[in-house]
Amino acid sequence: MKHLISLGANVLAAWLTFSFVDGLDWNGEWLTLAVVGLIIGGVNAIIKPVARALAIPIRMMTLGLFTLVINIALMAGVVWAADAMELGVTSADWQSTLLGGLVLAVVSSVLQAVLDR
Repeated sequence: MKHLISLGANVLAAWLTFSFVDGLDWNGEWLTLAVVGLIIGGVNAIIKPVARALAIPIRMMTLGLFTLVINIALMAGVVWAADAMELGVTSADWQSTLLGGLVLAVVSSVLQAVLDR
């Protein structure tokens, strides 16, 4: 049950990100968002902890601001993976990906804080 709630939170975060960020587009199918939610979940479960652990010295020197760079890179990876799977997810330019990474990080953090209560 916990995994389904997490998937739902990832789908909601992806939908909000695609809704608020101009330049990030999806084909309008909810199945696409479900697959993107699965990709986000996989990235957050596997890649993000490794990236954060490897970047501990840099994160300490930047007082945690490098975490934003990690989130943006992960968003770029999600968009790339979804595009490689031909899901209809596109990013117009790197600024859209950057803003999408920031929005996704904030929305995911807020949803995670709400779900952890």
